[in-house]
Amino acid sequence: MKHLKLYTTLFLAGFLFPALSFAQIANDYLLQNAEHFPPNLIELLTSEDNRPSPNLRGLNDLLLAERGDDWVDNAWVIADSSEYYYNSNDLLTEKVDKIFDNNVWVNDDRRTQDYDVNDNILFFNYQDWDGSNWINDRITNFGYNATNSVVSALAETWDGSNWVNDRRTSYVRDANDLLESAFTETWDGSNWMDNSRLTYQYDANDNLILQQSEAWDGMNWNNSGQLIFEYDANNNNTLFLLKNWNGTAWTNFLQSMYEYDANNNLIQILDQISFGSWENSGYSTISYDGNNNRIQRLSQTWDGTNWVNSSHTVFYYQIVSNASQPELEYPVQLFPNPANQQLTIDLGDNEILNGQLNVYNLQGQLIHTKTLGNNRLVSLELTSFSAGTYCLQILDGERQITQTFIVAP
Repeated sequence: MKHLKLYTTLFLAGFLFPALSFAQIANDYLLQNAEHFPPNLIELLTSEDNRPSPNLRGLNDLLLAERGDDWVDNAWVIADSSEYYYNSNDLLTEKVDKIFDNNVWVNDDRRTQDYDVNDNILFFNYQDWDGSNWINDRITNFGYNATNSVVSALAETWDGSNWVNDRRTSYVRDANDLLESAFTETWDGSNWMDNSRLTYQYDANDNLILQQSEAWDGMNWNNSGQLIFEYDANNNNTLFLLKNWNGTAWTNFLQSMYEYDANNNLIQILDQISFGSWENSGYSTISYDGNNNRIQRLSQTWDGTNWVNSSHTVFYYQIVSNASQPELEYPVQLFPNPANQQLTIDLGDNEILNGQLNVYNLQGQLIHTKTLGNNRLVSLELTSFSAGTYCLQILDGERQITQTFIVAP
């Protein structure tokens, strides 16, 4: 599920590498790999969001995890997952990717990050799992200007003992703090060498409409690629078009077309690749809950005649019904989770004097309620619940806590 298509991988390895490394591209191929969430194309295009987005909380809810399934032999097979962890300000501090191997979840890689006093990301530290420990892979450090917009990025790789220079990018911004250009150099072991440069153009609404790339051949700058964007009246990105330079002219390579619902949620993506004419490649449909949280994504590929299932992603949240209410003093644990017969709620050391348990579905409908006494362990029968994700709310006077649980098929 997390692996890019071959043609996209080859494309990213060349033209897009500086943008991919430093989160400048609003390309859904990158977004579906969970570098950012929610995958809102506009988030990466506005001047204030040209730096990696640190906060995964929506208006109400907090993303806890996502699970990816692959379509194998006409059945969905659990493939991988991502877990998200936050600090007390709900800023993402750790993302752990796992793969499902022999019916066991196994660590794969993780990203950790920290922030300055202005909530700017200071670094991304990427690590791989060697079977026993997390091993450093690469790190990217960011620098900001007085308006908290990224102006520099330094990528280093781990040689087993030390961090070693890899590449660096400097960003130039105009008077409105919009990204004007980006210049990337690579480290040859002794010196920084020119590598690539990007220039940006915007429309009257400050939407990015053109990103053009040039590559350095040792003597001259040569055209490399163009990214072209179009928008609707609500400034939703409706078209992503990539063109390559063939030496004399720009030629189409791939495009993605996006559709939105009345709440400006991205609901459909059609990917096409050019072989002289446009041919279907991929198609995704996305669904949301009542709080506009992305809850499912179905991706399909074109076999020449029909759309065939490829991957399926489910997203899980901590739903915050009233963030202004104080939370219970101690954590509440749910187990097993997922469950299919009975869920046990461990209220910990919280003293519940006038408590109530509420269960909501993802449409925000109250489907179960129960009065709580001062018992540490509470059982919730699930035999009447359909498979899916639910929100469990514990209320005690003005105190509350909300968590998500899953009823397995």
